[in-house]
Amino acid sequence: MKNLKKIKFSHIYMFVLTIALIFLSYQVYWLNEKEYRISVQSSIDYLENAQSIKRLEFCVNHAIKDCTEENVDAWNEKHPEDAFKGKSHLDISRQSVESVRQVGY
Repeated sequence: MKNLKKIKFSHIYMFVLTIALIFLSYQVYWLNEKEYRISVQSSIDYLENAQSIKRLEFCVNHAIKDCTEENVDAWNEKHPEDAFKGKSHLDISRQSVESVRQVGY
């Protein structure tokens, strides 16, 4: 019981300060992780929009009236030498993650 009486204000202050630093570290980690996810999602959205624009240009240039993926796939089967070469969502996601990593996240 005598050891408990020796607890001073500085001990309590250090304990509270340690808890605050742990909490602050977690918050910084969480915010960084959130920014990383937002950056990857923004990159995915950008690349998918760019691919959609390329698909629309392909449809206009090849007179495909209803520019759906099914119609473009049907065109690709009929004309393999002049096919639209789009990327899958998985490929776009991988490219986005790699580009965000190169930036420094």
